[in-house]
Amino acid sequence: MTTTLLLIAALWACSSGEVEADDLAPLLDRGHEALFGTGGEGPARPTLQLSGGTTRHGTRADFRWTFDPGGRFLRELRGQVLEREVFDGEHAWREEGRGPSWRLALLERERLLAESWVIAGLWCLEDGPFEVARAGEGPALELRLKDGLWRGTLELDADTGLPSQLTVAEDFGGDRWSFEDWGADPPRLPGRLVWTPAQGAERTFEVRDARVWERRPPDYARPRRSRGDVHFAPDTPAELDVRRVESGHLFVRPRVNGEDLGWFLFDSGLGGSIITAAAADRLELPAWGETFVGGFGGPPAPAPFRQGLALQLGPLLLEYPTFIEQPDMGKADAMLEGETCAGALGWDVFLRAVVEVDPAAGDVCLHDPARFDDAGVSWQEAALHWQVPYLRARFEGERSGWFGLDTGAGGLTVLFHHQAAARLGLLDGEVGASQESRGARGSFRRAERELAWFEVGGRRHAPARVHLSLAEDGEQDPYADGFLGSGFFGGQVFVFDHQGSRVGLRPRD
Repeated sequence: MTTTLLLIAALWACSSGEVEADDLAPLLDRGHEALFGTGGEGPARPTLQLSGGTTRHGTRADFRWTFDPGGRFLRELRGQVLEREVFDGEHAWREEGRGPSWRLALLERERLLAESWVIAGLWCLEDGPFEVARAGEGPALELRLKDGLWRGTLELDADTGLPSQLTVAEDFGGDRWSFEDWGADPPRLPGRLVWTPAQGAERTFEVRDARVWERRPPDYARPRRSRGDVHFAPDTPAELDVRRVESGHLFVRPRVNGEDLGWFLFDSGLGGSIITAAAADRLELPAWGETFVGGFGGPPAPAPFRQGLALQLGPLLLEYPTFIEQPDMGKADAMLEGETCAGALGWDVFLRAVVEVDPAAGDVCLHDPARFDDAGVSWQEAALHWQVPYLRARFEGERSGWFGLDTGAGGLTVLFHHQAAARLGLLDGEVGASQESRGARGSFRRAERELAWFEVGGRRHAPARVHLSLAEDGEQDPYADGFLGSGFFGGQVFVFDHQGSRVGLRPRD
């Protein structure tokens, strides 16, 4: 048995929790018979593939979804949007356009795996990836990942025993999948999938072809690490022209389509690039599709994309950058005291370069990952969660959690999401007076509390003053406990290496 298969076997170690086996087994056996034509002890399942058409960000695309019987899978999307997601038996990776791949983590990883495995029929396997229990009296099952937190309810058709709907638990997104037009003969695959997110536009996968895949198996290895859409000028200095404002936020001046539009906020906590409507109109950037933009202070809201030809920032040249249009950057405008902010840069730059940020000095350097010298850097593994780097922190009571590293948080140190603060009991007892703050999506109220200690990246504050969000702040996620501002780390220099899934610290020169 290969190392990969051993890892899968360990991941799916047989356990179905405290379940009434005699009550559950008939549902699982019937599901296996309906899907694969055999009971749970039947012959090995084949590799299956779905292909057809769908929409992504409001544009049409072709999709192909291949499911290995051992749990690996590959999902590809081709159209205006190019995406590739793969699970190799241990890690899940994503790739967009011609950019490099990155490793998915935490809830984003779990959602991709769980929903793909349900579609592949692995929910009915006794030794599969789910803990399974009956859900009430009807033909429905409660599913939970054995190696994770994800939970959902799978409703089965009373006549056929086939899945009809998957509803993800509210804490894990609350999305819903509907399965329709199942094939007539085993192994059965759905002819239509409808994904209804809790927030955002409904998305349908119309299956044109569902088959047993008998050709050469797909490559489930990590997608490419090459940077086909970015170039580094070796003779251009790595250090950028940066403006540090009183709040501690950093601004840079890129050239978009060869033009200097003014200052852009530079933010490691930003999952994409933003441009104001006025700046995009000035360059006559074409608009297409839409996405939903979230953040602290409110629910996600729709926003169109604007397509550029080139983004130049110091030595980095990014071809065909895609921006999310925002009406304005009012909060950032106020920081610039009279100047207008034209947008913000985050994930698109951080994914393609090794980025050094000295928040205290206001210095930013961009390096080619292939040539970066990391001598003197103390590295810590990072989880790239919703396209933001998260670090593991420990704090009072020997508790721990994941916190996003947000250079856009200015001098703020530690901020707990409301959901996490309530779950951890931090809102109980003595909490300081509340005050209003502004986030990416609007205003929210927060209060301060003193913890005995808080530690991350080898740095401990004892005691530690932390901030608590006091109401729903648009950041519902059982894995993400909060954000870390640069103020927590004092005079350290951050080194972001997204392709290596790590963040480093080194002392200031």
